[in-house]
Amino acid sequence: MQVVKILGLQHNFTRRIQDLREADLLAASKLRCTITPLVSNALGIFSPAITLAVYAVISVALGGNLETETAFTTMAILSMVTHPANMAMTIVPRAVTAFSGFEKIQAFLLRESLQTDRGTLPKGSTAIQIQQLRISYKQLVLEHIDIEVAAGSLAIISGPTGSGKSTLLRAILREVLPVRGTISLSTRQIAYCAQKPWLPNGTIKDAIRGATEIYSASDPDNEKWYHEVTDMCCLTHDFDSLPHGDLTRIGSGGLNLSGGQKQRVALARALFAKCDILLLDDTFSGLDGEIEQTIFDKLFGMLGLTRRLETTVVLVSNSSQYFQAADNIVVLGNHRIIDQGSWQDIRVKAASIAKFSSGHHTSDKAVLSANSDELSARLRTKGETEIDLARQTGDPALYGNFPIMFMDATNMSLGYYLSSIDFMNIFFIITSTVSYAFFISIPQYWLRLWTEFGGRNTAFYVCGFVLLSTLSWISTSAQMW
Repeated sequence: MQVVKILGLQHNFTRRIQDLREADLLAASKLRCTITPLVSNALGIFSPAITLAVYAVISVALGGNLETETAFTTMAILSMVTHPANMAMTIVPRAVTAFSGFEKIQAFLLRESLQTDRGTLPKGSTAIQIQQLRISYKQLVLEHIDIEVAAGSLAIISGPTGSGKSTLLRAILREVLPVRGTISLSTRQIAYCAQKPWLPNGTIKDAIRGATEIYSASDPDNEKWYHEVTDMCCLTHDFDSLPHGDLTRIGSGGLNLSGGQKQRVALARALFAKCDILLLDDTFSGLDGEIEQTIFDKLFGMLGLTRRLETTVVLVSNSSQYFQAADNIVVLGNHRIIDQGSWQDIRVKAASIAKFSSGHHTSDKAVLSANSDELSARLRTKGETEIDLARQTGDPALYGNFPIMFMDATNMSLGYYLSSIDFMNIFFIITSTVSYAFFISIPQYWLRLWTEFGGRNTAFYVCGFVLLSTLSWISTSAQMW
């Protein structure tokens, strides 16, 4: 929606969507007119009128009259019978849908159980063990992958674009199933930070800590850990510059945060979980050089946070400046491992990584990132609340001149739908509702008058009863339409 508004296409899209909706309503109008008013309501409304009319005509033909006891007893019985019958008509399509769902559930339950070659390593020296891994879709992605990551160590996976680095992390997460080979882990407590992280539309603090019901704000240990994690990810300065600090709303898709801020929030979320294994998919690519170096040293340096917690870290990165801090470096290429070992072991073969690795970030990248952060901060300072409110409720310009009482955030959606109904439509709905309530009740009194006059003037009262039922049916059909 932000792109649509920037390009000035808001009204064009609104008109186009409105035209499509009108075409949809027109195409379905015959179906609604036939099924909804006629079938759903006709049974309950016309059954008493038709039954009494037939009974009255037969009674007159046989020389009898319509008696009060007979008339009202018949009405009561019909009322008890027609309502369940009407409900049964609406249950049929639901039952068909339910049986269709049962078939899907049965097909799922009858499938063979998923067999995954995932072993469990004992707590000890090895945290991740990959043996003879092969992954392929329509084309081969990885094969002959053998990796062993020691517990509490830092492993860096490097390689050119498309070499399967992210796929390897997803295989460790069990999001990608290998064709062959095994992946064994010492724990199931794994934190993952994607290259393009997903952040919920809440406050930054909630995104990092998780649900407030789980991590209570009153817990001093969690609060202390939260502040330590945000400091490690260099978010403290950002909180000071944001209008509401860490209570600033992220916005849909991280609308109110820059790319680097989203990466750091996702990293803080992964660290806050205190998992034994931490998987980072090129997490530092969106950061400028100074912040990237600071975070790396705080987390993965000799006295870094992950070293102190003995967290096993697998980092996807092509920044060779960090290779010397890694305990194990895996270089991917041509769908396989082309080199593996410590930095001391592979730096003599620097040609294997020189083509795709990058050193320190250039000043141009830092300037671009700084400009992006500055622009984002300006936008948030000027109107973060209005941006996020517009994201949640839509553009107020679409609401026309609807009364201001519907312009608060809670009732904005209701106000939008009601604003599309003009005065004549509202008057029509109210009139139809009142008419239905009137015509559905009057036949009871009409029947009493009929019986009080001894059942005479049968044709007059029968026509009146049928007419009232017809008007009732028309009113409720118009109301539903």
